[in-house]
Amino acid sequence: MSTGGGRFLRLVTPGFAEIYHLDDVNPETLQRSLQAYRVWLHSGPVKVWLWDGQSLVQVDPSLGAFILQDALHTLDPLNY
Repeated sequence: MSTGGGRFLRLVTPGFAEIYHLDDVNPETLQRSLQAYRVWLHSGPVKVWLWDGQSLVQVDPSLGAFILQDALHTLDPLNY
């Protein structure tokens, strides 16, 4: 499986799906992604998958928030 765009999280709810890219994005985009992810996380049941560049695995939704925050910190360690 090749996405051509690096690592990402895929969040799925009963009526919605969203992809949050972790690579090749700027800190502002990741910050908005983290805010949106947290809203969806608290809006009801969600399932989250992580594409790490080699495999797609289901992860705990709270781990997804940590992964987004970690990607943001990696890009801009002084501000996030």
